[in-house]
Amino acid sequence: MRHKILFEQEIAMPGMGDFIPALSWLDLWRIRRVRSFHKRVDAVLSTIIAKRMKHMGESSQSYDDLLQSLLARLVESNRMTETSLPEESLTMNEVKGTMLEILGAGIHTTALTTEWGMAELLKHPNCIRRLRQEMEEVLGDKRGELIVEADLGKLSYLKCVIKEIARLHPVLPMLIPHISSQECDIGGYAIPPKTLAFVNVWAIGRDESIWENALEFRPERFESSNKFIDLKGHHYELLPFGSGRRICAGLPVAIAMVGLTLANLVHCFDLELPPGQTPDTMNMEESKGIASNKAVPTVVVPKPRFSMDFCTEPLTTSA
Repeated sequence: MRHKILFEQEIAMPGMGDFIPALSWLDLWRIRRVRSFHKRVDAVLSTIIAKRMKHMGESSQSYDDLLQSLLARLVESNRMTETSLPEESLTMNEVKGTMLEILGAGIHTTALTTEWGMAELLKHPNCIRRLRQEMEEVLGDKRGELIVEADLGKLSYLKCVIKEIARLHPVLPMLIPHISSQECDIGGYAIPPKTLAFVNVWAIGRDESIWENALEFRPERFESSNKFIDLKGHHYELLPFGSGRRICAGLPVAIAMVGLTLANLVHCFDLELPPGQTPDTMNMEESKGIASNKAVPTVVVPKPRFSMDFCTEPLTTSA
């Protein structure tokens, strides 16, 4: 959490050069700030890697995770001869960059989307009832088992819920900045090359000219006229993951993880708000920053609906 806050404070604030490119040379304070943040992040990642490398040298037991694979590849790269191709090697900076990308762009964003989803479902109990009914129909006589990845394709209402969460609460409200590679015309506006462009998907998702009752959480809107709108960047009304060649590479994993988490929480638990809190009094405000965090964390009281013996089973299976 401390490093997430540092990221929000040090990186999210735009610099002068982002708005007036000709004055970029005056923006030295931001360069110093980013370099200082980079040193702190590098120190954290170096500590994690050092501990894992030490474990790899002292123990025969290995972890079955991404970091283990990256470090094994790094060790192999260091043993390569000079005749090896450059693209076959791996550097420590590349390992750190991959770790930072997974932590920042993968885990945190998925957790945020799941939290917003839980908050909206708690605020709209009728959606929970519909989800639960759909899952029980799909599971049939396996009602007491976990939802697995193979079940997600059969849960049409769950897909609508995920789309509605992404519409109202995109993790990155302004997406990642883009730059025009050549001169183009958009809506009558001439865009010169090398123009920095920000896409406000938060505003698009709440635009009343595009969405009926745009500020309301209504997953049902994706069952009718908006049925064919997806999250893959094909429809500009809904672009939480971006579009084109620069679309988020983790889109399939994110959708699967959010779907599995929400589905199993709703299926396995009766979800209640803390004493004294009602759906109408829930705080749904967003905090300021590069990501749309909830200003007040969601608190839920889960009560098991089934035996918890299956909790140790994996959530994914082959189709």
